[in-house]
Amino acid sequence: MQSVRLASYVMGIAMVAAASAVPETPAAWGAASATLTSLAVDRSSVAPVGLTPQMVTVTAHLTSPAAIDPACGYQTADTLESGGPFVELTRTAVPSGMNVARVPATAWAGLRLVGGTATDGDWAAAVAVPSTWTGTWEISRVFVCASDPVTAVSLSYLDVDPRTTGMTAAFSVAGSHVPRLSLGYSVLPRYNAPAFVAQGRLVDSATGLGLAGIDLWGCRNEGCPDASYFGQYTGIHLVTDAFGYYKWRTVEGDITELHLWSPDQPASTGYGTERVSVALRLRVDPPVVAAITATPAAGVAKAGTTLTVNGQLRGPCCGQRKLVKVQMMSGAQWRTVATALTRANGRWTASIRVLRGSATYRGFFSDVAGGWAPVSGRPFRVTGI
Repeated sequence: MQSVRLASYVMGIAMVAAASAVPETPAAWGAASATLTSLAVDRSSVAPVGLTPQMVTVTAHLTSPAAIDPACGYQTADTLESGGPFVELTRTAVPSGMNVARVPATAWAGLRLVGGTATDGDWAAAVAVPSTWTGTWEISRVFVCASDPVTAVSLSYLDVDPRTTGMTAAFSVAGSHVPRLSLGYSVLPRYNAPAFVAQGRLVDSATGLGLAGIDLWGCRNEGCPDASYFGQYTGIHLVTDAFGYYKWRTVEGDITELHLWSPDQPASTGYGTERVSVALRLRVDPPVVAAITATPAAGVAKAGTTLTVNGQLRGPCCGQRKLVKVQMMSGAQWRTVATALTRANGRWTASIRVLRGSATYRGFFSDVAGGWAPVSGRPFRVTGI
């Protein structure tokens, strides 16, 4: 895996979370509590085009007995480890017929102090809204905490869905020229040889034209940011070619998601940038090809008798009670003539009826629903006399 450099139109996450105990209940943070007194968005609707997002600013007025800590999230190790106060957004409505499976239903953005003081002030979050976010979004969570600067003991805490307190801040998104990302496999991973080639194209859905020079990022499960975890971004960096195509060679389980991010925004701490708006997400989950063997008890047998065929299905897919088939070449097609269920060690036994003359057979296995591509064994011939 190559080391990566953060670029425009790409959002990853680079955070170092300090280890500490996580309070089990808000009461553990002390009796004092921060208060959300108002919440607003500066735009009721936006219409982003293509890869250029439009900005929506969320402003929250917060009061607290102790100064709100812009890095308190590091100590709390909260679900969204923000490194400071943040707001979470949830998509609550989408246009009829829109496929949103590849676009996250939640997002978050860090809050920065823009007016007043850390005990009584306005905190704002700049949200980069991509065209893929078409629908209605609401602020569904506000999180802040404050801690003693010497002991790091948390003194004030707020984690609330503002909608439950009568504060509803929402905006609608009508995106156009929405980017569309495809993913396919030219070479599939095989048992004991798991390398495969993944490839696809990024296009403008309105024109069908490829989008050139756009950064894409691949990540593994433990480093893929989503609505419940923001870990260090690990993986590969891809750039689409002049026609929007991309390709890379990897191994099974190395890359599990491919992301297109929105541009960087100022970090909530005021230092550097943070990347928190996923525009598109694809699962990298190719079907893995197993290995199957099939061996007849004899190469020549009396026509009309039955002949035993033994084999084994190998691969992490393959344990007890997997259905395998023995197929015979008939004309230009393979026709199933016998089936068997594997035993715990993947071995199987089937019986075929011997035909007069020579016939070609093979073992065959397919479990696409289970994530395994169809696979056939080395063909064998049986001659009936």
